[in-house]
Amino acid sequence: MKPGLVFRAAVICLVLQVSSQASISAQDQAIVNTFLYRSHTASNVTLPYRLFVPKNMIASERYPLVVTLHGAGEVGNNNTNQVNAHPIAAIWARDSNQAKQKCFVASPQAPSWDQRWCDFPSGITGTYSTDKISENNQMRCVKAIIDSLRRAYPIDSNRIYICGMSMGGFGTFDAILRYPTLFAAAAVMCGGGDSATLKLSSIKDVSLWFFHSNNDGTVPPSCSRILIAALQKLGRKLAITNCVPGTGTCPNLSGPQMDSLMKTNPTFISSEYTGGDHEGGWRDVSTSTIKGRGCDNPFFVAWMLSQKRPLAATPVRADGLLHNKSVPANNAKAVMYGSNGIVLPDELRGSFFAVYSLTGQLVGNAFVGKNGTVSIRASHTFGKGGVVVLRPVQTEPAIDTKKP
Repeated sequence: MKPGLVFRAAVICLVLQVSSQASISAQDQAIVNTFLYRSHTASNVTLPYRLFVPKNMIASERYPLVVTLHGAGEVGNNNTNQVNAHPIAAIWARDSNQAKQKCFVASPQAPSWDQRWCDFPSGITGTYSTDKISENNQMRCVKAIIDSLRRAYPIDSNRIYICGMSMGGFGTFDAILRYPTLFAAAAVMCGGGDSATLKLSSIKDVSLWFFHSNNDGTVPPSCSRILIAALQKLGRKLAITNCVPGTGTCPNLSGPQMDSLMKTNPTFISSEYTGGDHEGGWRDVSTSTIKGRGCDNPFFVAWMLSQKRPLAATPVRADGLLHNKSVPANNAKAVMYGSNGIVLPDELRGSFFAVYSLTGQLVGNAFVGKNGTVSIRASHTFGKGGVVVLRPVQTEPAIDTKKP
Protein backbone atom coordinates (compact mmCIF):
# COMPACT_ATOMS: atom_id res chain seq x y z
CA MET A 1 0.00 0.00 0.00
CA LYS A 2 1.24 3.50 -0.82
CA PRO A 3 2.31 5.65 2.16
CA GLY A 4 -0.45 8.16 1.42
CA LEU A 5 -3.06 5.44 1.62
CA VAL A 6 -1.67 4.19 4.92
CA PHE A 7 -1.93 7.70 6.34
CA ARG A 8 -5.49 8.19 5.07
CA ALA A 9 -6.55 4.82 6.46
CA ALA A 10 -5.20 5.90 9.84
CA VAL A 11 -7.19 9.13 9.65
CA ILE A 12 -10.33 7.15 8.83
CA CYS A 13 -9.91 4.94 11.88
CA LEU A 14 -9.32 7.91 14.19
CA VAL A 15 -12.29 9.92 12.94
CA LEU A 16 -14.70 6.99 12.99
CA GLN A 17 -13.74 6.01 16.52
CA VAL A 18 -14.79 9.51 17.56
CA SER A 19 -17.95 9.52 15.43
CA SER A 20 -19.14 6.26 16.93
CA GLN A 21 -19.38 8.09 20.26
CA ALA A 22 -21.90 10.55 18.81
CA SER A 23 -25.46 10.16 19.97
CA ILE A 24 -28.99 11.06 19.02
CA SER A 25 -31.49 13.15 20.93
CA ALA A 26 -33.54 11.70 23.78
CA GLN A 27 -36.62 11.93 21.57
CA ASP A 28 -34.96 9.97 18.76
CA GLN A 29 -33.59 7.45 21.25
CA ALA A 30 -37.11 6.79 22.47
CA ILE A 31 -38.15 6.23 18.85
CA VAL A 32 -35.41 3.75 17.95
CA ASN A 33 -36.08 1.88 21.19
CA THR A 34 -39.36 0.83 19.57
CA PHE A 35 -37.58 -0.69 16.54
CA LEU A 36 -37.82 -4.47 16.42
CA TYR A 37 -34.65 -6.58 16.75
CA ARG A 38 -34.20 -8.85 13.75
CA SER A 39 -31.48 -10.76 11.91
CA HIS A 40 -31.24 -12.34 8.48
CA THR A 41 -28.90 -14.96 7.03
CA ALA A 42 -28.11 -15.08 3.32
CA SER A 43 -25.00 -15.61 1.17
CA ASN A 44 -23.09 -17.05 4.15
CA VAL A 45 -23.59 -13.86 6.16
CA THR A 46 -25.87 -13.10 9.10
CA LEU A 47 -26.73 -9.43 9.48
CA PRO A 48 -28.56 -8.10 12.53
CA TYR A 49 -30.98 -5.34 11.67
CA ARG A 50 -33.54 -3.11 13.33
CA LEU A 51 -37.01 -2.77 11.87
CA PHE A 52 -39.60 -0.07 12.34
CA VAL A 53 -43.17 -1.10 11.49
CA PRO A 54 -45.64 1.78 11.16
CA LYS A 55 -48.65 1.90 13.46
CA ASN A 56 -52.30 1.77 12.46
CA MET A 57 -51.74 0.63 8.90
CA ILE A 58 -54.74 0.33 6.59
CA ALA A 59 -55.15 -3.22 5.35
CA SER A 60 -55.64 -2.26 1.71
CA GLU A 61 -52.68 0.15 1.59
CA ARG A 62 -49.03 -0.41 0.75
CA TYR A 63 -46.25 1.61 2.34
CA PRO A 64 -42.74 2.80 1.49
CA LEU A 65 -39.62 1.08 2.83
CA VAL A 66 -36.49 3.06 3.76
CA VAL A 67 -33.20 1.16 4.10
CA THR A 68 -30.41 2.92 6.01
CA LEU A 69 -26.72 1.99 5.84
CA HIS A 70 -24.46 3.18 8.67
CA GLY A 71 -20.80 4.19 8.60
CA ALA A 72 -17.67 2.36 9.73
CA GLY A 73 -17.95 3.67 13.27
CA GLU A 74 -21.08 1.63 13.89
CA VAL A 75 -19.95 -1.82 12.72
CA GLY A 76 -20.45 -4.82 15.00
CA ASN A 77 -23.12 -7.28 16.02
CA ASN A 78 -24.85 -5.58 18.96
CA ASN A 79 -27.72 -4.37 16.73
CA THR A 80 -27.76 -0.98 18.45
CA ASN A 81 -24.87 1.13 17.17
CA GLN A 82 -26.41 1.65 13.74
CA VAL A 83 -29.54 3.31 15.16
CA ASN A 84 -28.13 4.93 18.33
CA ALA A 85 -25.15 6.89 17.01
CA HIS A 86 -26.80 9.01 14.31
CA PRO A 87 -30.34 10.09 13.35
CA ILE A 88 -30.33 8.46 9.91
CA ALA A 89 -32.72 5.71 11.08
CA ALA A 90 -34.82 7.67 13.57
CA ILE A 91 -35.84 10.56 11.34
CA TRP A 92 -38.22 8.45 9.26
CA ALA A 93 -40.06 7.13 12.33
CA ARG A 94 -40.59 10.48 14.03
CA ASP A 95 -44.27 11.08 14.75
CA SER A 96 -44.30 14.25 12.67
CA ASN A 97 -43.02 12.39 9.60
CA GLN A 98 -45.16 9.30 10.12
CA ALA A 99 -48.23 11.53 10.33
CA LYS A 100 -47.48 12.77 6.82
CA GLN A 101 -46.40 9.43 5.34
CA LYS A 102 -46.19 6.13 7.16
CA CYS A 103 -43.20 4.03 6.14
CA PHE A 104 -41.14 1.02 7.18
CA VAL A 105 -37.50 1.47 8.18
CA ALA A 106 -34.85 -1.27 8.00
CA SER A 107 -31.39 -0.61 9.45
CA PRO A 108 -28.91 -3.49 9.06
CA GLN A 109 -25.53 -3.62 10.80
CA ALA A 110 -22.33 -4.63 8.99
CA PRO A 111 -20.01 -6.91 11.00
CA SER A 112 -16.72 -5.03 10.52
CA TRP A 113 -14.74 -2.74 8.25
CA ASP A 114 -13.42 -5.81 6.44
CA GLN A 115 -17.04 -6.90 5.97
CA ARG A 116 -18.42 -3.53 4.90
CA TRP A 117 -21.30 -2.85 2.50
CA CYS A 118 -19.06 -2.85 -0.56
CA ASP A 119 -15.35 -3.42 -1.03
CA PHE A 120 -14.32 0.05 -2.18
CA PRO A 121 -10.59 0.80 -1.70
CA SER A 122 -9.41 2.32 1.59
CA GLY A 123 -8.16 5.88 1.15
CA ILE A 124 -10.19 6.42 -2.03
CA THR A 125 -10.15 9.97 -3.37
CA GLY A 126 -12.10 9.46 -6.58
CA THR A 127 -13.96 6.60 -8.23
CA TYR A 128 -13.57 2.84 -8.67
CA SER A 129 -14.93 0.14 -10.95
CA THR A 130 -17.73 -2.19 -9.85
CA ASP A 131 -16.76 -4.40 -12.79
CA LYS A 132 -13.47 -5.10 -11.02
CA ILE A 133 -14.97 -5.27 -7.53
CA SER A 134 -17.76 -7.82 -7.26
CA GLU A 135 -20.85 -7.45 -5.13
CA ASN A 136 -20.02 -8.75 -1.67
CA ASN A 137 -22.03 -10.99 0.62
CA GLN A 138 -23.08 -8.15 2.90
CA MET A 139 -24.80 -6.35 0.02
CA ARG A 140 -26.41 -9.60 -1.12
CA CYS A 141 -27.76 -10.05 2.40
CA VAL A 142 -29.14 -6.48 2.42
CA LYS A 143 -31.00 -7.31 -0.80
CA ALA A 144 -32.28 -10.52 0.81
CA ILE A 145 -33.56 -8.52 3.80
CA ILE A 146 -35.47 -6.23 1.45
CA ASP A 147 -36.95 -9.21 -0.38
CA SER A 148 -38.00 -10.87 2.88
CA LEU A 149 -39.71 -7.70 4.08
CA ARG A 150 -41.57 -7.33 0.79
CA ARG A 151 -42.95 -10.84 1.28
CA ALA A 152 -43.89 -10.28 4.92
CA TYR A 153 -45.34 -6.76 4.92
CA PRO A 154 -47.49 -4.51 2.69
CA ILE A 155 -44.55 -2.69 1.12
CA ASP A 156 -44.97 -0.58 -1.99
CA SER A 157 -42.49 -1.99 -4.50
CA ASN A 158 -42.54 1.32 -6.34
CA ARG A 159 -41.34 3.24 -3.26
CA ILE A 160 -38.25 1.56 -1.83
CA TYR A 161 -35.50 3.98 -0.77
CA ILE A 162 -31.92 3.71 0.46
CA CYS A 163 -29.64 6.18 2.19
CA GLY A 164 -26.29 5.96 3.93
CA MET A 165 -23.40 7.95 5.32
CA SER A 166 -19.64 7.51 4.79
CA MET A 167 -19.09 3.75 4.41
CA GLY A 168 -22.88 3.57 4.07
CA GLY A 169 -22.78 6.29 1.41
CA PHE A 170 -20.52 4.08 -0.69
CA GLY A 171 -22.83 1.16 0.06
CA THR A 172 -25.85 3.17 -1.01
CA PHE A 173 -24.39 4.00 -4.40
CA ASP A 174 -23.17 0.43 -4.83
CA ALA A 175 -26.70 -0.84 -4.09
CA ILE A 176 -28.40 1.26 -6.74
CA LEU A 177 -25.82 0.23 -9.35
CA ARG A 178 -26.24 -3.46 -8.49
CA TYR A 179 -30.05 -3.17 -8.40
CA PRO A 180 -30.94 -0.23 -10.68
CA THR A 181 -34.65 -1.05 -10.91
CA LEU A 182 -35.22 -1.66 -7.20
CA PHE A 183 -34.95 1.79 -5.65
CA ALA A 184 -37.00 4.91 -6.32
CA ALA A 185 -34.49 7.25 -4.67
CA ALA A 186 -31.17 7.27 -2.85
CA ALA A 187 -29.32 9.70 -0.59
CA VAL A 188 -25.52 9.49 -0.68
CA MET A 189 -23.99 11.25 2.33
CA CYS A 190 -20.22 11.79 2.13
CA GLY A 191 -19.84 8.70 -0.05
CA GLY A 192 -18.79 7.80 -3.57
CA GLY A 193 -18.91 5.08 -6.20
CA ASP A 194 -18.44 3.96 -9.77
CA SER A 195 -18.66 6.83 -12.29
CA ALA A 196 -18.62 4.68 -15.44
CA THR A 197 -21.09 6.06 -17.99
CA LEU A 198 -22.71 2.70 -18.72
CA LYS A 199 -23.30 2.09 -15.02
CA LEU A 200 -24.72 5.56 -14.40
CA SER A 201 -27.06 5.33 -17.39
CA SER A 202 -28.73 2.36 -15.71
CA ILE A 203 -29.89 4.54 -12.78
CA LYS A 204 -31.49 7.29 -14.86
CA ASP A 205 -34.81 6.64 -13.11
CA VAL A 206 -33.38 6.75 -9.56
CA SER A 207 -33.78 10.12 -7.84
CA LEU A 208 -30.53 11.18 -6.14
CA TRP A 209 -29.48 13.59 -3.40
CA PHE A 210 -25.77 13.98 -2.63
CA PHE A 211 -24.56 15.48 0.66
CA HIS A 212 -20.92 16.35 1.43
CA SER A 213 -18.81 18.91 3.29
CA ASN A 214 -16.24 20.71 1.17
CA ASN A 215 -13.54 20.16 3.80
CA ASP A 216 -14.24 16.48 4.53
CA GLY A 217 -10.90 15.04 5.60
CA THR A 218 -12.06 11.42 5.69
CA VAL A 219 -13.95 10.96 2.43
CA PRO A 220 -12.83 13.79 0.12
CA PRO A 221 -15.66 15.73 -1.57
CA SER A 222 -14.09 14.74 -4.89
CA CYS A 223 -15.76 11.34 -4.43
CA SER A 224 -19.19 12.99 -4.74
CA ARG A 225 -18.13 15.61 -7.26
CA ILE A 226 -16.93 13.00 -9.77
CA LEU A 227 -20.27 11.20 -9.67
CA ILE A 228 -22.25 14.43 -9.94
CA ALA A 229 -20.22 15.62 -12.94
CA ALA A 230 -20.57 12.26 -14.67
CA LEU A 231 -24.34 12.27 -14.15
CA GLN A 232 -24.55 15.81 -15.52
CA LYS A 233 -22.75 14.68 -18.68
CA LEU A 234 -25.52 12.14 -19.15
CA GLY A 235 -28.02 14.98 -19.23
CA ARG A 236 -29.36 14.96 -15.69
CA LYS A 237 -30.31 18.45 -14.49
CA LEU A 238 -28.64 19.29 -11.18
CA ALA A 239 -30.32 21.31 -8.43
CA ILE A 240 -27.87 22.98 -6.02
CA THR A 241 -28.81 23.93 -2.47
CA ASN A 242 -25.56 25.21 -0.97
CA CYS A 243 -22.20 25.29 -2.82
CA VAL A 244 -21.64 24.66 -6.50
CA PRO A 245 -19.53 21.46 -6.34
CA GLY A 246 -15.82 22.21 -6.48
CA THR A 247 -16.18 25.99 -6.54
CA GLY A 248 -16.22 28.81 -4.02
CA THR A 249 -19.70 29.86 -5.12
CA CYS A 250 -22.17 29.04 -2.36
CA PRO A 251 -25.73 30.35 -2.75
CA ASN A 252 -26.84 28.55 0.46
CA LEU A 253 -30.56 28.64 -0.31
CA SER A 254 -32.81 30.07 2.38
CA GLY A 255 -35.89 28.31 3.69
CA PRO A 256 -38.28 29.99 1.22
CA GLN A 257 -35.83 29.34 -1.62
CA MET A 258 -35.61 25.66 -0.65
CA ASP A 259 -39.39 25.50 -0.51
CA SER A 260 -39.60 26.89 -4.04
CA LEU A 261 -36.99 24.41 -5.24
CA MET A 262 -38.78 21.44 -3.69
CA LYS A 263 -42.02 22.43 -5.42
CA THR A 264 -40.30 21.72 -8.74
CA ASN A 265 -39.75 18.12 -7.58
CA PRO A 266 -36.03 17.94 -8.42
CA THR A 267 -34.71 14.41 -8.96
CA PHE A 268 -30.97 15.18 -8.84
CA ILE A 269 -29.72 17.38 -5.99
CA SER A 270 -26.33 18.36 -4.59
CA SER A 271 -25.83 19.78 -1.11
CA GLU A 272 -22.15 20.60 -0.67
CA TYR A 273 -21.60 22.49 2.57
CA THR A 274 -18.96 24.96 3.69
CA GLY A 275 -17.02 23.43 6.58
CA GLY A 276 -18.30 20.80 8.96
CA ASP A 277 -15.70 18.15 8.04
CA HIS A 278 -16.85 14.53 7.76
CA GLU A 279 -19.77 14.53 10.19
CA GLY A 280 -21.09 17.78 8.71
CA GLY A 281 -21.95 15.87 5.57
CA TRP A 282 -24.88 14.12 7.21
CA ARG A 283 -25.94 16.21 10.23
CA ASP A 284 -25.65 19.66 11.76
CA VAL A 285 -22.42 20.31 13.69
CA SER A 286 -21.52 22.97 16.25
CA THR A 287 -18.42 24.00 14.29
CA SER A 288 -20.44 25.51 11.45
CA THR A 289 -23.21 28.08 11.19
CA ILE A 290 -24.53 26.37 8.04
CA LYS A 291 -27.47 24.31 9.26
CA GLY A 292 -29.95 21.93 7.68
CA ARG A 293 -27.28 19.37 6.77
CA GLY A 294 -28.11 15.84 5.64
CA CYS A 295 -30.50 14.21 8.10
CA ASP A 296 -31.21 17.64 9.62
CA ASN A 297 -32.40 19.10 6.32
CA PRO A 298 -36.10 19.87 6.94
CA PHE A 299 -37.00 19.00 3.33
CA PHE A 300 -35.11 15.72 3.07
CA VAL A 301 -37.64 13.21 4.41
CA ALA A 302 -40.60 14.62 2.49
CA TRP A 303 -38.55 14.77 -0.72
CA MET A 304 -37.41 11.16 -0.42
CA LEU A 305 -40.84 9.77 0.36
CA SER A 306 -42.41 11.62 -2.57
CA GLN A 307 -40.22 9.86 -5.15
CA LYS A 308 -41.65 6.95 -7.14
CA ARG A 309 -40.32 4.65 -9.76
CA PRO A 310 -41.81 5.30 -13.22
CA LEU A 311 -44.34 2.77 -14.44
CA ALA A 312 -43.85 1.16 -17.82
CA ALA A 313 -46.58 0.12 -20.22
CA THR A 314 -47.67 -3.39 -19.23
CA PRO A 315 -49.09 -5.96 -21.68
CA VAL A 316 -51.87 -7.98 -20.06
CA ARG A 317 -53.97 -10.81 -21.49
CA ALA A 318 -57.47 -9.42 -21.85
CA ASP A 319 -59.17 -12.70 -20.96
CA GLY A 320 -57.23 -12.87 -17.69
CA LEU A 321 -57.80 -9.21 -16.92
CA LEU A 322 -61.54 -9.59 -17.51
CA HIS A 323 -61.79 -12.96 -15.81
CA ASN A 324 -62.83 -14.61 -19.11
CA LYS A 325 -65.80 -12.31 -19.51
CA SER A 326 -66.64 -9.63 -22.05
CA VAL A 327 -67.26 -5.94 -21.49
CA PRO A 328 -70.23 -4.58 -23.48
CA ALA A 329 -69.41 -1.76 -25.88
CA ASN A 330 -69.73 1.77 -24.45
CA ASN A 331 -70.62 0.49 -21.03
CA ALA A 332 -71.03 3.66 -19.02
CA LYS A 333 -70.78 1.86 -15.71
CA ALA A 334 -67.48 0.33 -14.66
CA VAL A 335 -67.69 -3.45 -14.45
CA MET A 336 -65.85 -5.16 -11.59
CA TYR A 337 -63.96 -8.39 -12.13
CA GLY A 338 -61.51 -10.23 -9.95
CA SER A 339 -57.87 -10.53 -11.00
CA ASN A 340 -57.87 -14.34 -11.00
CA GLY A 341 -55.97 -15.74 -13.94
CA ILE A 342 -53.19 -13.12 -13.96
CA VAL A 343 -50.49 -11.98 -11.56
CA LEU A 344 -50.60 -8.23 -11.10
CA PRO A 345 -47.30 -6.62 -10.02
CA ASP A 346 -47.54 -4.49 -6.89
CA GLU A 347 -46.85 -1.33 -8.87
CA LEU A 348 -50.09 -1.83 -10.84
CA ARG A 349 -52.22 -1.57 -7.73
CA GLY A 350 -54.07 1.57 -6.75
CA SER A 351 -53.62 3.27 -10.14
CA PHE A 352 -55.55 4.38 -13.22
CA PHE A 353 -54.54 2.94 -16.57
CA ALA A 354 -55.41 3.68 -20.16
CA VAL A 355 -56.26 0.50 -22.08
CA TYR A 356 -54.82 0.29 -25.59
CA SER A 357 -55.18 -2.30 -28.31
CA LEU A 358 -52.00 -3.74 -29.81
CA THR A 359 -52.52 -1.38 -32.75
CA GLY A 360 -52.11 1.55 -30.38
CA GLN A 361 -55.73 2.70 -30.20
CA LEU A 362 -57.12 3.88 -26.87
CA VAL A 363 -60.08 1.56 -26.27
CA GLY A 364 -60.86 1.93 -22.60
CA ASN A 365 -59.70 2.68 -19.10
CA ALA A 366 -59.07 0.64 -16.00
CA PHE A 367 -58.49 1.02 -12.31
CA VAL A 368 -56.58 -1.60 -10.36
CA GLY A 369 -57.52 -1.60 -6.69
CA LYS A 370 -55.15 -2.08 -3.78
CA ASN A 371 -56.35 -5.67 -3.43
CA GLY A 372 -55.77 -6.39 -7.12
CA THR A 373 -59.43 -6.14 -8.15
CA VAL A 374 -59.75 -4.67 -11.64
CA SER A 375 -62.44 -2.22 -12.72
CA ILE A 376 -62.47 -1.76 -16.49
CA ARG A 377 -64.60 0.20 -18.95
CA ALA A 378 -64.12 -0.21 -22.67
CA SER A 379 -65.62 0.93 -25.96
CA HIS A 380 -65.82 -2.53 -27.45
CA THR A 381 -66.01 -6.20 -26.53
CA PHE A 382 -62.77 -8.03 -25.81
CA GLY A 383 -62.58 -11.56 -27.07
CA LYS A 384 -61.09 -14.33 -24.99
CA GLY A 385 -57.35 -14.67 -25.57
CA GLY A 386 -56.90 -11.06 -26.66
CA VAL A 387 -54.06 -8.90 -25.40
CA VAL A 388 -54.24 -5.29 -24.29
CA VAL A 389 -51.65 -2.81 -23.05
CA LEU A 390 -52.09 -0.86 -19.83
CA ARG A 391 -50.34 2.51 -19.63
CA PRO A 392 -50.30 4.36 -16.28
CA VAL A 393 -52.04 7.72 -16.15
CA GLN A 394 -52.72 10.22 -13.35
CA THR A 395 -56.50 10.42 -13.80
CA GLU A 396 -59.23 8.39 -15.42
CA PRO A 397 -58.71 8.75 -19.21
CA ALA A 398 -61.42 9.49 -21.76
CA ILE A 399 -62.43 6.63 -24.06
CA ASP A 400 -62.01 6.59 -27.81
CA THR A 401 -65.42 5.34 -28.95
CA LYS A 402 -64.22 4.23 -32.37
CA LYS A 403 -64.13 0.51 -32.92
CA PRO A 404 -60.62 -0.96 -33.32
